[in-house]
Amino acid sequence: MMQSTLTTSASDAFVPALAPLVILALLGTALLLVCAALGASVCLAMRRFGLARWLGGGALAVAVVYAVLLVGAALVSRERTLAPGEKKYFCEIDCHIAYDVASTAAPDAATRAVTVRTWFDESTIASFRGDAPLRPNPRTVYLVDETGGRYAPSEAATRAWEKTHGPSTPLDRGLRPGESYTTTFVFALPPEARTPRFFLGDPPGPENLPSTERSTLRSPPRSLRRGDGVRGVSLRSVNGGMDDLRRHFREVLGSDPVGAYRDWFRAQEELRERGDAATARALADDLWELLPTLPFGAAEERARFFHNAAVFFGSPGPAADLPRARRAFGVALEHFAGDPDRGWDARARHNFGTALSNLGTTAGELEEAVALFEKALDWRTSEREIARGVTLHNLGIAWRRLAELEPGLAQAHLESSGAALREAIGIRQRHGLVEGRALSERHLAETLERSPAQRR
Repeated sequence: MMQSTLTTSASDAFVPALAPLVILALLGTALLLVCAALGASVCLAMRRFGLARWLGGGALAVAVVYAVLLVGAALVSRERTLAPGEKKYFCEIDCHIAYDVASTAAPDAATRAVTVRTWFDESTIASFRGDAPLRPNPRTVYLVDETGGRYAPSEAATRAWEKTHGPSTPLDRGLRPGESYTTTFVFALPPEARTPRFFLGDPPGPENLPSTERSTLRSPPRSLRRGDGVRGVSLRSVNGGMDDLRRHFREVLGSDPVGAYRDWFRAQEELRERGDAATARALADDLWELLPTLPFGAAEERARFFHNAAVFFGSPGPAADLPRARRAFGVALEHFAGDPDRGWDARARHNFGTALSNLGTTAGELEEAVALFEKALDWRTSEREIARGVTLHNLGIAWRRLAELEPGLAQAHLESSGAALREAIGIRQRHGLVEGRALSERHLAETLERSPAQRR
């Protein structure tokens, strides 16, 4: 378990507004209701029925006023998005548990990992409390995209992450004052989703206090989009046979391709978890067959759909298919090339380069990947430094793979790999992306291991 002692200041912390008054209102209301109930009981025992009615009515009035204030505070409260490193406090009478996003990572095109730091702020407790451990209350965690869609952590993606990085500390582990630990949540996301935020809060229920759960911890933007609730990938259709599954997705993709693709992608995730490669490939074949005929409302929507399909076919897995990915990326890039906003063009070139780097087997394919990454970097400048760091990381890997395929030029390619990875490490260090930096450092170590000249 990772533990350390932290300090904070008002500039990097979010404490719920009027938190002391909220607690006093709760405790005061509870005290008045208890006193009124006891008083009414005594009056009834003494047959003072009139006074008992007054006390009962007073208790009811107090309860109604508190309920109105509770609902009113919830209605007027507003969400606030916290930047990476800003701490979100939870009221547990003395508001002493704080959370912040420590780092984020994108192991592949479909996976996002968010590492959260939990801290027991010793400066908010009474001096007589002592050093006894505190167990945090249960929390709800999900990613929410720009349309309000919510994505819960994926068990399959988490297991894959832990095979490489090891297990993280559970979010409900007890802490002593001043201690902290980190917990990593891994999400499997449909590639068409856009602009996620990471939410950590109390589970829904009447026990929540007003003005405590309206802030959202921000993780750097990724390509996320739609959804309408916290749902896993266990779709009704997945539980049927292959024929039922294929018939279901053929029907829904033909009527609403953008909406249906979200569930199609989740079905692929579950099939991968089950190890059902045959059904995953059959679904991919169906999608590819349907692609030319799918209805779209606008050319932009069609281009983005083809891009997302290309990302899927260009990712390692049972349905990986580089020729299909190439053709789909070609459709997307043809549209994005004329878009004044070059962001999508750069994203498509980056993802096309990643597909070639992952699945390519020839020197020509790796050289093409390098060229695509370098073209993406023309837009992903220092003004878009986090995205630039991702492309540099992947470029470093592509250069190293190219060195394997061109032994005569290996030294020059490995030097280029090292340069790209060093720049990625610098960017990720500046932005506090701990796990991303560690991943780039690991790949740099692999590059240096193969390049004696760079180690000297």
